[in-house]
Amino acid sequence: MPTAIEPNVIENTDAYKAAVKGATVEAVRFGEGSAPNVVIGVPGERVTVTSSEVGFPILTRSQIDEGHLAATHIETVGESSRWCGVPLHEGMVILYGPGVEHMAVNRPGLRFTFGITKTYHLDEVADRLGKSITRPGNGEVVVLDNPDVSRRLGAALSEHTHTAVGGGATGRTGEEVLRCMTAILGDDSATIDSRRGLDSKKVVRCCLDYAEVEGRIPSLEELCRASSVSERRLRSAFTEEFDCPPTAYMRAWALDTANRRLREADPYAVSVTEVAADLGFNHLGRFAGQYRSVFGESPSLTLRRTGEMLVD
Repeated sequence: MPTAIEPNVIENTDAYKAAVKGATVEAVRFGEGSAPNVVIGVPGERVTVTSSEVGFPILTRSQIDEGHLAATHIETVGESSRWCGVPLHEGMVILYGPGVEHMAVNRPGLRFTFGITKTYHLDEVADRLGKSITRPGNGEVVVLDNPDVSRRLGAALSEHTHTAVGGGATGRTGEEVLRCMTAILGDDSATIDSRRGLDSKKVVRCCLDYAEVEGRIPSLEELCRASSVSERRLRSAFTEEFDCPPTAYMRAWALDTANRRLREADPYAVSVTEVAADLGFNHLGRFAGQYRSVFGESPSLTLRRTGEMLVD
């Protein structure tokens, strides 16, 4: 009998990225939450399924690999969440074509499940069922709002996850997920919105890549140069994709990076002041207050706990 898959109780963004299966994920914590994130990743030969329940707010940037397609079912929304600039609602189904860059605002209360498969698996199922399908093109996102489609896909993804958690074989449930995805691709009436190559994504991507290379909080002037847009366009791009201004995102990114560095640092060789200064925080007291508001503890405590674990 297959080994049961344990749900991952996630306390930080590094663990979240590792738990998500089938996609490359970058994540930034964006404030304090009342609970951890819970992620169940079920890798498979033909379809990989991940179920997530959001307990603390998190901004993510994900990449769908070339030659793959993903289908997501939104179970609950809780607070306002949005993906690719689209406000989410319960029962929504979203398809992602190959190469899509997915940007998301995930707030507490959001629960969703998605399946990722290689496109030729869908073609094989369609041929076997005698169906004609139309797959999303490269970089294309398709939003669906069809109750029948939503119920069937949601049930298939949920059963697949529960089977894996219970230690059962997932071949049958994985096949049902593929059949559901194939049925969706053969139902033109379900499509309500299609978008490709959103300019705001490109603007934001340039800014995030620039910040990663510099390793610190960039100024608005630097971000405008990096993305070749005006400050007004820069602000609107971040608002569309992450529902916040660029300064707020970059501060959250730097705080999340500080948390990672403090958890990985040698406390006898690195200080909180050095970590904060390297990331562009010029006021240590303000940095400590912002850090505590997100992670529920002081940066010095994070570093001290790292030292205690090294001693143990």
